[in-house]
Amino acid sequence: MLDSKYQKFYDEIVKKIKKEKIFTDKLHTLAYGTDASFYRLIPKIVIKTDNAKEVQDIIELSNLLVVAHLIVFQ
Repeated sequence: MLDSKYQKFYDEIVKKIKKEKIFTDKLHTLAYGTDASFYRLIPKIVIKTDNAKEVQDIIELSNLLVVAHLIVFQ
């Protein structure tokens, strides 16, 4: 279950990006949130984008919902 601010973001972004490309489960968020750094931040939502329009939609929505400071690109 997502916190309310993340749930609101999720509810809106699924209107623009296919649900199959959006992950909130622990396995996917841990796998996609891991890199070679020493710290570990596990994302709440992982979105696999295919094009610049999807990235633009994510940024615009995150700015609108004041979660833009929580976006990380890998």
